[in-house]
Amino acid sequence: MSMQTGTFYDIATMAGIPVNPATRALALPATLFPAKSRVALVGTIGAGKSAVVGGVGVTAETMVRETEHTNNPFYCRVIEGSSEIHQDKSDLRAGHFPKKTQAYTGFASEAGLLLEWEKKLDLGFSKSQTLWHKYLQVPICDLAGEDIEQMIRQVAIKNDIGEYSRQKVRNLIAYMQESDGFIVCLKGTRAQGFKRQLEPEKDPHVSRDPDVNMVRLLDALLQYKMTNPSSRPIRGVAVVLTACDVLQRELGDEIGFNLLDPKNLQDETLQNDLKDFIASCFPATYAAIISLRVPNVKFFPSFFEAATDTQGKIQYWPEEPDSPKIKLREVKPFSEDWRHNLRKISYSERMYVELINWLRNFAASA
Repeated sequence: MSMQTGTFYDIATMAGIPVNPATRALALPATLFPAKSRVALVGTIGAGKSAVVGGVGVTAETMVRETEHTNNPFYCRVIEGSSEIHQDKSDLRAGHFPKKTQAYTGFASEAGLLLEWEKKLDLGFSKSQTLWHKYLQVPICDLAGEDIEQMIRQVAIKNDIGEYSRQKVRNLIAYMQESDGFIVCLKGTRAQGFKRQLEPEKDPHVSRDPDVNMVRLLDALLQYKMTNPSSRPIRGVAVVLTACDVLQRELGDEIGFNLLDPKNLQDETLQNDLKDFIASCFPATYAAIISLRVPNVKFFPSFFEAATDTQGKIQYWPEEPDSPKIKLREVKPFSEDWRHNLRKISYSERMYVELINWLRNFAASA
């Protein structure tokens, strides 16, 4: 595999997918993406991608309701494909974490979110004029580094991989080639270097160091964009640190700053704290992102608060002994709390609002 051509160019060539020899651009279906701008979400197996997508989806649904009768309405549609985004959102609302995507189970699903922002001018007399619409697609590239390596081996060994698999390869390459930015999910509880690693890597097929697994995935995904002139430039990277509630509870005394601080994520101190954490615990990943010279890199702490019993012990689902229950918001009797808290969980909602606002920077006019 040539490093000059790029990983995904080689995959496309081996899979027999048409490539323009002059520009090395892939022959992709014109209707693959309905939006002009897109940000791809990536991460290794078990990093919390499904929960992050569910968090964005649940938050987006709240924002749709809250902006419905304003001059700045927000809309969100799910492009579910063969994924389980709707079910993942439903599970979150019921206090369940989405089921983990398993490695070595096939190619990624075409799925994602289509976000829309609208600006209206109030003309009076219950009339308004739409000034602009902006759209952004967030495709979910739910494919781990080990799956990418498996794909390379499969394509190299078997020339005729079938049209279904060939389409999957084509779509995966399109996710990367046509993305303006990336959301990178890092599992905070896998961080090494503290008195103990809260969640060791269990898969024997990957490195014990989560930093190695993440940087390998990024190298494979970003090498294509860096070596292909026809690829869109990377305009931004959001780094989402997941499981921050567990980090704060178990290692807060060593970390020395509050990962759950509700202050605005624009705060320079919080951003520097998060940056130092990523740079120290995931040094190769941080160096790879910064070395891309991306103009817009931002860090986001994510958590879904675990439910506890009267003695403070975390509760787990009987049918899923490894999955903690997510705390549900309280609805007080004889009140209208249900209007805001019914089917809502305790999670980093403000962070997800900030993430959606950050994504707006990439939205393109219709």
